[in-house]
Amino acid sequence: MNSEEQKIFDLEHGMMIFGNDKEMLGLIIKDFIQNAPADLDALEAAVGNMLVEETERYAHRLVGAAGMIGAMKLMDLARQMETDAKEGRLKRADLMLRTLKDEFVSFKCEIETQGFEKP
Repeated sequence: MNSEEQKIFDLEHGMMIFGNDKEMLGLIIKDFIQNAPADLDALEAAVGNMLVEETERYAHRLVGAAGMIGAMKLMDLARQMETDAKEGRLKRADLMLRTLKDEFVSFKCEIETQGFEKP
């Protein structure tokens, strides 16, 4: 499934990961929303300096964190960026980074519609 077909937020996936504990999922989502901007900034610096290994590392961190909370579209985009970095292809990294940042904003809006408090 490509990123256009992915859900912005898959509540069922997040609930499955956290044993149907919505309160715990909410806490982890808050943590993600507070910490992801630093990873996105680090990813932006890595991309700006054409640092392949760092780009791969920060993209990988986003893949894991987004997947854990059900941010499926964000996870898919970060995975594409990670794969590109592994293959040494950073030509489209600037565009992908902008898309990742936009998707992060969409995710923050979506979780509010799903009944999670704004961090």
